[in-house]
Amino acid sequence: MTSDPRRVVVAGLADGSGAEDALVRRARVLRDAGVEVVWAGSGLTPDQVAAIAVAEDADGVEVGDQAQVDPVAQALTARDADDVEVGAPLGEGDLTHG
Repeated sequence: MTSDPRRVVVAGLADGSGAEDALVRRARVLRDAGVEVVWAGSGLTPDQVAAIAVAEDADGVEVGDQAQVDPVAQALTARDADDVEVGAPLGEGDLTHG
C-alpha cells in the first residue's frame, strides 16, 4: 500500500484462526498509530466482513491470519469493493493488496 489506510476494519473469521486477544491488540496498535479502527470482532464470515467494510467505507481490512485474506478479498470483489485492501497476519505491519 502506498499510504497508510485511514479507516480499517479489524475482524476475525469463524474458522477459528486468529485469536480474539491478538485482534484486540492489533486494533489498539492501529488506533495508537492514528488509524480509525472499526472493531468487527471475531467469528464472522468473509461476506459479513466485506459487508461491514463496505458499510463503514473502509480503506482496509485486517484479519486474523493469512488464510483469511483471500476469502475476504473475494467477498469484497463480489461487492465491487476490490479497492479495499486486505492484510494479515496480525503483527506483520501494513496491509497488503487483497
